[in-house]
Amino acid sequence: MPAPKPSEIPQGTRPPLPGARVHFGIDENGLGPVLGPLVVTGVALAGAVRPRTLGPLVGDSKALVAHGDVALGEAWARVLLEALGKPPARPADVLAHVSLDDPEILRGPCPKGRPTKDPHSAPSAMCYPPDESEAFVASDVLLAEVRAALAAFPARPVALRAAFVCANRYNAAVDAGRNKLVLDLHEMERIALAMRTDADLEGNALFDAVCGKVGGIGKYSGYFGPLGGHLHAIEQEAHGASVYRFPGLGRFAFVVDADAQDPLVGLASLVGKYLRELGMGRIVKWLRAQSGEDLAEASGYRDPVTKQFIEATALVRRRRGVPDRCFVRNT
Repeated sequence: MPAPKPSEIPQGTRPPLPGARVHFGIDENGLGPVLGPLVVTGVALAGAVRPRTLGPLVGDSKALVAHGDVALGEAWARVLLEALGKPPARPADVLAHVSLDDPEILRGPCPKGRPTKDPHSAPSAMCYPPDESEAFVASDVLLAEVRAALAAFPARPVALRAAFVCANRYNAAVDAGRNKLVLDLHEMERIALAMRTDADLEGNALFDAVCGKVGGIGKYSGYFGPLGGHLHAIEQEAHGASVYRFPGLGRFAFVVDADAQDPLVGLASLVGKYLRELGMGRIVKWLRAQSGEDLAEASGYRDPVTKQFIEATALVRRRRGVPDRCFVRNT
């Protein structure tokens, strides 16, 4: 049986939110890989009703972008930031504008490594290169198509945020007793609270958030982190969707295959795939430069190319002072 669309969650348990005009879509990218960051991305649109469609350029991210081809995700990130008054001049600007955490916090877990006069050889340069020299790849034609699609949206963008969890932070969370599903959920909660601030909700205006289902979790009440101190009511807990209402904040719905079912989640996932690709690309580029070898373009997922990439870079990582916990996830 297919999972219900958010709009099809039984209306008897889903009364309207008074004053609700801001709609969130939140999803993760990179929960399952062995390398690269976990990225949780959220987009917020303001409008009278939650959009049922955002056009053919928004949908199931697995069908629209892929490893090595995330131009559409880049285009959406750039066009959404333009609409928010933060036009990026380069990919590093996109990361800076959407990041939930300040650069100092993101770089905090980076190992110091061995002393070097070349900042490009420092372990932190693997994820945060000093020159941040990536280039945009989306064509002008694609950007024009995305701008036209945005102009046709039945709602306007009011926030775009992303949380980046590097391998070190990921491993530290697991070591502290938080499994990856709980870590993912807590980042979703942080994103929602940050976007609520960005959207400048006033009075009784609440948010209506739809997120991708977090693994096999069906009952979320015992797992909430940043939202754990807020009272909430359970509207529905089923295989297809788990829905909660937080008085004074809004509604959270966790939906199976949400990026295919809900266009805002699909939009967040498209941007998130691009952001994760940037992060993984930096890792590959740095290790190529440090090893002097033409290493394969590893995706970071659990595939033969990634496995070979891990083995081929073991020596150079040891020489540059990159511990395994800053590179490979331990679960």
